[in-house]
Amino acid sequence: MKGIAIIACCFVCSSLFSQLDPFYFGTYLNAAGNESYTVYTMDEVEEDCFIVENDLLTNGTSTRHWEGYGHCNGDNGQMEILFEETNVKWPIEFSILNNGLRSLTLFKPGMNSEVFLEKNE
Repeated sequence: MKGIAIIACCFVCSSLFSQLDPFYFGTYLNAAGNESYTVYTMDEVEEDCFIVENDLLTNGTSTRHWEGYGHCNGDNGQMEILFEETNVKWPIEFSILNNGLRSLTLFKPGMNSEVFLEKNE
């Protein structure tokens, strides 16, 4: 019985501090090449599970920059991002496309979803 309690405690603790798989860290660009999202790790394990930066780009140069946090277990059970300047949470999803590229799909409320592909440097 004691063993079951220990296993249950480990499961609950690990789910409270879930992290994004480091495989998905990196920069993602939209098809027009005028907006990017960069995703990277948190130094400390908190309720936030990754850091995200958003840049609007002109000729590859950032003209506007936002920073925020990603939550692995958002309000609806989805991953979501929240930028420090806003109070709006955007659902987000990471996946691997058929061609093997990593992708980030952003679901802005009231808009169509937008897919961002990994930036190859």
